[in-house]
Amino acid sequence: MVGGCWGSIAEALHIAWRVALNLMAYISGIATRPAAFVKPARAVSPNVSVVTTRKAFPGTRSLMMTAIIAGGALPHRLGLNDSQEVQDGQKKEPEAQ
Repeated sequence: MVGGCWGSIAEALHIAWRVALNLMAYISGIATRPAAFVKPARAVSPNVSVVTTRKAFPGTRSLMMTAIIAGGALPHRLGLNDSQEVQDGQKKEPEAQ
């Protein structure tokens, strides 16, 4: 038996480390990108709000929202229940007078 129990522990630790490293790199990129837009926008108008939307893969939505806020932007929507969509067929035309 090569490595024994320590081999499996080391392998599991390495896998966990790689997952954490990739997740941190991804989240750091999400924080960096809005910051590139926020800084020049606030140079022109200090009170401007930059909003963004992100598609999140399962289990990462709260991390992505935190990264967006860390980059200086604001999340546009947190979920489908935050806004309403009106389809063309639902609009009423103004009545002619």
